[in-house]
Amino acid sequence: KRKNTEELEEEKESTKRSKEHESNIDYSNRIDFIKSKFGVLMPDDFFRFYEFCQEIKPAAPLDALMDSLQLKLVGAFDVLAGRFDSIDESTITSYYLHWRYFYDPPELMTLLTKEDQSYFHFGYYRDDPDKLPDLIAGNAGTNSCELKCMGPNLFAAVKSYIDNQADRKKAKEEVEKVSNKLQEWAKRYNFNLNVNAKCINERKKCVVANTFHKLGIVVPVDKKLDIGYRPLGITNTALAKMLAKIENSKNKAEKLKHLQPLEELITYVQFANDECDYGMGFELGIDLFCKGKEFNSFALHLLTTAYSLLTRSLYADIIAIHIENRQRSSLSQLQ
Repeated sequence: KRKNTEELEEEKESTKRSKEHESNIDYSNRIDFIKSKFGVLMPDDFFRFYEFCQEIKPAAPLDALMDSLQLKLVGAFDVLAGRFDSIDESTITSYYLHWRYFYDPPELMTLLTKEDQSYFHFGYYRDDPDKLPDLIAGNAGTNSCELKCMGPNLFAAVKSYIDNQADRKKAKEEVEKVSNKLQEWAKRYNFNLNVNAKCINERKKCVVANTFHKLGIVVPVDKKLDIGYRPLGITNTALAKMLAKIENSKNKAEKLKHLQPLEELITYVQFANDECDYGMGFELGIDLFCKGKEFNSFALHLLTTAYSLLTRSLYADIIAIHIENRQRSSLSQLQ
């Protein structure tokens, strides 16, 4: 498993290098701002994709894909567009909340959203906040916690979006024009458009547990010492039924009764943490987060502990501010 992780990182580093190393445009201030406010470094395709959109619509690159695909660039793209340049910081609750949807786990950083009632959005998904993104993940907004892999980079994700768009005939000529230009850019800068690229398949080998959001979790596992992860001891189906009983409890006494199995699982997580199997609490925490506001307090406790133990402190900070503001009225911190 450690070998797979190393191979995955080697491929990502060679194909998605940070713009700090190869850009002809000086993005240094933007890179520093994103790192300081959002806590992560961005890969090359982030900057190239913005330049691609600038070529399509120089005066308004954030809206470059609106007419053809109904997609708007959001999140950290607002930084490249200068929308934060003169912002009053006192009006911002947290940059971590900028375009963070209800079901978005800390690993997901939204960058494009569909401007309709579907709330479909997608962006970078990274298991480790200190590394470059592992893939592009998409989510259907407030309707589901499920995440869909859309490829290894933004160009692949938009190509996948185009290929799977049911209503693309409505603007067929415009869509084909954008699709052709996108493929030209991907070829020019060597971005893989295969949704099932090697790095995606290598990550699958590193997944230690399936989760309700369908992408699973990745944690360091030492096979020799047999530490890092232990199973929950319950299937996802059985866990979902357990949580449904809690949600559907008719009164406090019934709820307390149905909570007992969950509290027992949390006790087992504490034992696992003591023995360095941090993945168990991470798995349960993510699953509870995926089940919505009913389990916010449990998810917060489990995930802040797991992320801290996994030395993913950025994600501990994100989940804390997100759960506190999970049902806010505005997704954008610019409004």
